[in-house]
Amino acid sequence: KEYFMTHTEPVPGFPFAAKGCLKEKREAEGFPAKSVIAEMHVAPFPLGVSQKTEILAVNREAKWFITIRIIRETGKRDDWIHVNKKLADSIRKQLLAWRGLTPSERSRYAERARGGRGA
Repeated sequence: KEYFMTHTEPVPGFPFAAKGCLKEKREAEGFPAKSVIAEMHVAPFPLGVSQKTEILAVNREAKWFITIRIIRETGKRDDWIHVNKKLADSIRKQLLAWRGLTPSERSRYAERARGGRGA
C-alpha cells in the first residue's frame, strides 16, 4: 500500500498515479490471502488510461503466490495493454526489493502497516 500511496500525483517517468488504495485480509481458494487494491491513472497520462489494480498474495503451504489483476476503467484497450507492461515491471521490481529486505526490515514495514510507528 505504501508503494502505491507514495505516488498519488502524475509524475513524468513514473508509471502510475494512485487515486486511492485499500488493503484487506481474506481467503482465496481456501487459503489465507492479503490484497492491495488501488485505483490509478497509468502513464503516459495524456492517454487517459485509468484502472483498478489488485495485487493478491495467497499463502499456500508456507509459500506466497502473487497475482496481479487489472481492470480497465477508462482509455482505449490497445493503449491500456501497452501501458501496463511498464506498470507490471514496476510492481515486479517492488516485490523483488521486498524480497531483499532483512527480516527485521520487513517487520518494521509490517508494524507501520498495522498502524504502529515502525521506526
